[in-house]
Amino acid sequence: MDNLTFKDIQRMAKLAQLDVSKEEAKRLHPSFLEILSFMKQLKEVDLLPDISETSSPSHNFPQEECEITANPSLSPQEALKNAPDRKNNHFRVPKVIK
Repeated sequence: MDNLTFKDIQRMAKLAQLDVSKEEAKRLHPSFLEILSFMKQLKEVDLLPDISETSSPSHNFPQEECEITANPSLSPQEALKNAPDRKNNHFRVPKVIK
């Protein structure tokens, strides 16, 4: 992608929520070309494992029967007894989203 234009750089900057002047775009042009070159190389990498590796017996789960038992759960009162803040039967936590 050697024909990277100022408009292309502006679009990438906008996607990254950056303001880029024409002078900055000229200065960044070689860096963008290098990054795009690396991305092109990554596209060529085969990330899928060899099918013979995934079907070997060592990757299979044992076929033995296992017993699954349910353990008793806590009552709401027991679960909340050490909670620093609660409302009804729920934990209360500080708001983290503005």
